[in-house]
Amino acid sequence: MTFTTKALLFTSGFVILALQFLGIRVLGPVAGVTTPVWAMLIAVALSGSAVGYYLGGKLADRLPSAKLHVVFLMGATLSLVAVPYMQGGVLWLLAGFSPLFITAVAASLLFVMPIACLAALTTYVIRLHVKSLDTVAQVHGDFFAWATVGSVVGTFVVTYVLIPAMATSAIFTLLGVSVAAVGFLALFRE
Repeated sequence: MTFTTKALLFTSGFVILALQFLGIRVLGPVAGVTTPVWAMLIAVALSGSAVGYYLGGKLADRLPSAKLHVVFLMGATLSLVAVPYMQGGVLWLLAGFSPLFITAVAASLLFVMPIACLAALTTYVIRLHVKSLDTVAQVHGDFFAWATVGSVVGTFVVTYVLIPAMATSAIFTLLGVSVAAVGFLALFRE
């Protein structure tokens, strides 16, 4: 596994976890920061991951091309950068509904797309690196280890560095640009 592949997986895990913390920043003022709201936000994030893993696996087996991962990268990048522009309208449309309904719908509209794209990317990259059935488990384990390390680091960097230092909208932009930069580095280096 190359450095750029590790960076891509690390960034994917970082961003997926970051979105859960940013989600409470976006939804908290309207829906609250209660345990049920957190639970709904996490459930939506996990659902987005499941959709992405499934679709990424389907596409990877049908179209295993190193260049196709650009679709996932652009989907994640554009949807991340769009969140600050969409959140006001989405929350306005949901005003007056219950906190759990607001969380379920708003989190689905704002966060499922980037999470699904990043999860699909992870599955897709695994398929591109499996060279024989003898190494499937090792490749899968290595790749998800890097994504999980990214999630752990993302937990601390987002909560202790980015959120205290930056506006939430700027963090979404930073995450989107980071995904694009690392992804294109991986595309042109491999």
